[in-house]
Amino acid sequence: MEKLNCSICVVTTEECYTLVESGTTLPISYSETFTNSFDNQAEVRLELKSHNCLAESSSKIGNFDLPITETKAGKAQLQVVISIDKEHKLSIYIKDLLSKKENTTFGGYVK
Repeated sequence: MEKLNCSICVVTTEECYTLVESGTTLPISYSETFTNSFDNQAEVRLELKSHNCLAESSSKIGNFDLPITETKAGKAQLQVVISIDKEHKLSIYIKDLLSKKENTTFGGYVK
């Protein structure tokens, strides 16, 4: 049974969130909905990191600048789905729930 050896975190303008914990059995798919921080914000930047608790280090997986529907702070809805298969291949699916625009990207491999 394959397990993830690191945590997957997302960094927003406000906080760092752990989306997938180290030791999670693979395959895994996890979804989280984020919102905008400012009125009329045109995009949201999400930074994905892998964090190895044993090494106490983080590695950047990538930055994602995502266009969103411009609206009042807290009104935009951005769904982010992280999927990791048994071979540790990371895929990221993002959808603006207001405009229905979607984006799927391959994020690489995580161990």
